[in-house]
Amino acid sequence: MEFVSEKLNVKFNGVVYELSYPTVKQIKQLDKSKDDIDLNAVCEMVEASGMPMEIIESLQSDHLNSLVEALVGKGKPS
Repeated sequence: MEFVSEKLNVKFNGVVYELSYPTVKQIKQLDKSKDDIDLNAVCEMVEASGMPMEIIESLQSDHLNSLVEALVGKGKPS
């Protein structure tokens, strides 16, 4: 069995960002704040994936939701 890290290409206002899918550790850290959804933790996870914080903060809330779903696998194409 061989695993290869994949990337998610996200285009925002004409600029393409290549994001890494989060590691199990990053998802576990995010899951700790699940009961009390911590927006900072969500933004930090997206930033750790490769998107600059200034871009994250300029996203609309539904864009951020879609991006997080794609990164954690719910929206990831098979």
